[in-house]
Amino acid sequence: RPDDPEVVRGVARLFQRHGEASEAASDPAASEQAYAKAADLYRRLLTLTPGDADVPKELAASLYGRAQGLESVARWADARRVFGEAAEAYRAAGGPRAAVSVARCRYHEANNLA
Repeated sequence: RPDDPEVVRGVARLFQRHGEASEAASDPAASEQAYAKAADLYRRLLTLTPGDADVPKELAASLYGRAQGLESVARWADARRVFGEAAEAYRAAGGPRAAVSVARCRYHEANNLA
């Protein structure tokens, strides 16, 4: 059921957790792939549930995790691009910690020189 928001959210969260577990197990390739799939699903969820305030935050977290995975395997240009995407997603999500999250992403973005 690809158009059911709850199914899409559930699968996205599974990929997010898989990314976290792979990161903890020091498997950056699996982590990056899982975070990428989660981010794709969260982007889809943005169109399915445009008023859901949690989705932009979940997307941002997935993008940040993916960028860290790319950084850890020295894919500098990709990491820089995805940190930029994460910063924009955190900015769009808003909230009291958005500025800190954006700054953290911009710091990493600036330090991944291609």
